[in-house]
Amino acid sequence: VEDVNDNAPLFLQSTYEARLLENESNFDSPLFIEARDADLNGTKNSEVRYTLIGYSQFKRNFTLDPVTGELKPRKPIDFEALVQQDTKTLLGSFPVSLQVKAEDGGRPSLSSITTVTVYVQDINDNPPIFEVANFSTTIPEDTPGGTSLFKLIAHDADGSSPNNAIAYRIVDGAGDKFVMDSTTGVISTAIGSNLDPDLTQPRTMRYHLKIIALDGGIGKQQLSATATATVMVRDVNNKPPVLEDPGTVRIRENTPVGHVATRLFAHDPDTTAKLRFTIDHSGTEGRNEEGRIVRNTEVNLEASLELDPNDGTLRLTKVLDREEVETIKLIVNVEDLEAQK
Repeated sequence: VEDVNDNAPLFLQSTYEARLLENESNFDSPLFIEARDADLNGTKNSEVRYTLIGYSQFKRNFTLDPVTGELKPRKPIDFEALVQQDTKTLLGSFPVSLQVKAEDGGRPSLSSITTVTVYVQDINDNPPIFEVANFSTTIPEDTPGGTSLFKLIAHDADGSSPNNAIAYRIVDGAGDKFVMDSTTGVISTAIGSNLDPDLTQPRTMRYHLKIIALDGGIGKQQLSATATATVMVRDVNNKPPVLEDPGTVRIRENTPVGHVATRLFAHDPDTTAKLRFTIDHSGTEGRNEEGRIVRNTEVNLEASLELDPNDGTLRLTKVLDREEVETIKLIVNVEDLEAQK
């Protein structure tokens, strides 16, 4: 009795599934797609050969042994090359669907088709990359706490979460002055902070922040990137000048006009200060040897001394007679012309 090819090959499983790690050259264990034909053993009718069929764009990534049915990746697969922009929310794996045909050698031949789903598993092989690795900005010293200053952004090219999720933090240089939103990358002045250089020890007008971006890898697989941000503090002219007490100034009577009686000094911590000295003549007062107040109409005290508005030099503009006036009290003002209004 001659065998007739009346049995198509039958796969041992209705579907096949396997996991393949990104960048690996093979599966964790060999994957065989196996079918058996019930026709007479040892004849063409029962001889089964395997081929990849269909129009899957991923078919070119795999090879299939026509005799043994072993499926292998043609080369290590890059997960990110498979994943499209709209599928980046996939949690770690990308399903690749393939069709395998098992065909016997009979005339005419008979065949069966099965589906093989390969889940390509993303691994954390891409570190975050900052858009700008070195950033600098200048802010005024009176910037309130809680003010958003700038934003540093990093991107991770991994194709799935949590590998491409990024968390930010400042690892050095912030002190109690700056904070960073771990999700958005926004750096702000800390609540309650004061950037006034005159109130910091040591006096600080420049902060160097070291920032790290960490992806969602676990343990040793976690990858990171660093960036630096330089924050320069600009002086704001918002502090009053302080006039040094000149003490008692003594002048001999009949000292010639033009004599420098003293020089007044004032200090202003603001770097842009421009000081002007003036005499408030409404408070000018003279007294004679007996302690009696000498009126301005008697001696013309306002015309006796002249104060240079720029350098604080106090000069005689009139020869003084001790018998007319023994002491002169002056009220001196110092003003910062560049002060913030």
